[in-house]
Amino acid sequence: MLPSTCASTINNGVTMLKHCLPALFLLAFPLAASAAQEDPLPQLASPARAVLSPSLATLFVRGSIPVEMIGGSPSIRILLPANAADLQIKLEGAQILRMTQRAVIGTPDGGLSRERARMEKEIAELEGRSKAILARIEYGAEDISRGIDIQALHVENAGIKKQIKTLQETLKAYPESMERRTLVTAALAEAASFKKQAKALAGPTVQPGASIEAEYSYKIPDCSWRPEYNIACSPQDDGKGTIRVRLEAVVQQSSCFDWDGTVIQLVTT
Repeated sequence: MLPSTCASTINNGVTMLKHCLPALFLLAFPLAASAAQEDPLPQLASPARAVLSPSLATLFVRGSIPVEMIGGSPSIRILLPANAADLQIKLEGAQILRMTQRAVIGTPDGGLSRERARMEKEIAELEGRSKAILARIEYGAEDISRGIDIQALHVENAGIKKQIKTLQETLKAYPESMERRTLVTAALAEAASFKKQAKALAGPTVQPGASIEAEYSYKIPDCSWRPEYNIACSPQDDGKGTIRVRLEAVVQQSSCFDWDGTVIQLVTT
């Protein structure tokens, strides 16, 4: 699993990807105002494969998607990160008539969300400690006979302020909101091989067995990888030595959810 948090390292073999899935539909996703949600949202699907360049990631997902009756038409819904772009969908046994998308609010998920919450909590606790120390400094300054080491308290408070500043600087690299999502709804044209499944639908809810096989991909910015070289030198008594160079790939992703069971592939462009 590749968490949506700090960088991870890959040092095994790398497969270079040259071709992407054939595309039936392309869609870009600008951010929009969040709309009210009547139905439970589908889950963010973990990608089977992720192709990372130095500046973005292309995620490939495959699996069965439930079919729902929406507006009188058999439809599928796909939940994506808010910053997803260039959606490409390929369906088995059906065609897409039209697609719509809207911004929604989901549940924070992934290591990045948990790490951000942890740091925000730590900052709040440190700020509380700083206020308590300042109160003790003020109390001690009112009467030196109280024996409070004001200088030591100033040093302690300076250390706390430094910790707060470091955490705040780290948080700047994290997305401000991990709850924003894009919900894509695709109305389907019933193909011959799909009609039997469509007949199982009696209303707006999904009936058992009513699903369709799909493959889709989309791009996520702010995901990257970079090479990192580790060099170790082992000198010997005769003046010679051995130099070992190890090449690793440091991978970072910020898609707002963890990639579970995903095959990572690296490309240079």
